[in-house]
Amino acid sequence: MILQSPRRSGNILLISIFPFLALLMLIALQVNTARLVTSRVMAQHAADAAAHAAALEMARAMNAITALQHLIGQLNALGALVMSFGGVELEEGKIFPLNNGSLRRAYADALRYGTTVHPVVGYELLRESKSASGASIGRSRRRLQEVMTWAYRVHAAGGVLATEPVLYKFRGVGIRLVNAAVTIEKNVVFEWKVLATMEQLAKHVFLPLKHISNPTIIPYLHDYSIRWAEDAPVRAAAAAREVARTYGDIDSTLFPAVDGRPALRLPIEHEPQLFHNSPYLEQSQMVRATTPWVQYYRPPILSFSRQILPLSRFARFYHEESNGFTLKMAVWKSKELNLKNVIPGGRPTRLFRLIGTDPGVADKGREIWNVQAGSARADELFCILGFARHAPVSVMGYPAFPQTQPDGIAGSAQAMIYNANPQNGATRSRWQPVAGWDTLNWENEVPEFQWGKDYGKNENVPQPRVFLNWQVKLVPMTRLKDAAGTQSSQLNRILGRTIADRGIANLH
Repeated sequence: MILQSPRRSGNILLISIFPFLALLMLIALQVNTARLVTSRVMAQHAADAAAHAAALEMARAMNAITALQHLIGQLNALGALVMSFGGVELEEGKIFPLNNGSLRRAYADALRYGTTVHPVVGYELLRESKSASGASIGRSRRRLQEVMTWAYRVHAAGGVLATEPVLYKFRGVGIRLVNAAVTIEKNVVFEWKVLATMEQLAKHVFLPLKHISNPTIIPYLHDYSIRWAEDAPVRAAAAAREVARTYGDIDSTLFPAVDGRPALRLPIEHEPQLFHNSPYLEQSQMVRATTPWVQYYRPPILSFSRQILPLSRFARFYHEESNGFTLKMAVWKSKELNLKNVIPGGRPTRLFRLIGTDPGVADKGREIWNVQAGSARADELFCILGFARHAPVSVMGYPAFPQTQPDGIAGSAQAMIYNANPQNGATRSRWQPVAGWDTLNWENEVPEFQWGKDYGKNENVPQPRVFLNWQVKLVPMTRLKDAAGTQSSQLNRILGRTIADRGIANLH
């Protein structure tokens, strides 16, 4: 007898499909979620990296421009110190007139009345009516001619007292006067010869060095700083794109953009042309970059001159001339096309300053963007937004799981360039403001032009030191609304939804 198994229905198999489908949908949900989260994270990392990389290029440009401006200021200071010896007359072969009329008459009197006691000294050397040098050397020669004139007159008076019979009682006084006059005459001759040696050094050693630095090196340095400023936005955009590609197939853009409105640029501008009567000439960037070095290098020259050249007052004249040429050379550099013979289309040397820094309106440390009320302006000047957009993620389980990100997935970040040096503003009278946010990043306090204006005072000036300290950091988003409408159509739609929900400002 064969036993047959009862026939089974297929209902149980049909029911078991639903749990299987639910499992598939759960797997699809997990896969889609993982893809979406991964894409979001990658997009945000790419945006952070793009913003940071772009800002880093801008900060590097700020440091480079600051360093170049200090080189320009230091070379300009050396040029001012060189020009202070012989002035334009020595450099350009002009004549500096001397006063020898009184000297000639005083010499005739000394020759007539004083030679019986002691011969007159030095007239052949000092009788010249013109000097090849102006400035300190020329003025010192004039001064020595005046001193020699007085010495000859004393020499003549002493000779009269020593030789006239009716004045026999005063013969001893006369001899002492003649001897004193001769001593002064010899000292004048010595100082005149020292000035001649200084003139030759200035002409054949110092001026050739100045001719190399001022018409050649300084213009190249300034042109190089301009190229840094012009190329920085392009390098920033390229760095943002390059670093974003390391996170996959992600497009990266910036705000402001290189060719956008507003355009990406460094927060700097050229200071205006300077004039001799400019009210804030002494607070210009060029003078502030130059005068600390002038005041630092000058004391050894003044000390030497006081000891070796006291009669000529060379030290006083050099102090005055070096101050004068500090201002003159700033004005000359501001208006001269001093690259025209070196670089085609040369531009005058006008140093950069931060936008909004104007000694006549708001000096360093007091700019509008340096206070709480100007924080929006600070964001405009010093912040860069980086955007990264990932292509739409393929969805598993369509149409059960529709595409909710048709424009792709985007991340956004904001980076700021800032200077980590102290920012204390003006702390001492006649000293430059302590301002890290500047294109002259002094590490220590340095003097203003006014500090070294008085002769014989305030000559102990510390060596100027520079600390390049422009850095970068990521900061909270504040300019997302400003960026809306400036990007691609897909990214603009994403930004519109992001702005509507500020709670996810950094992640779409």
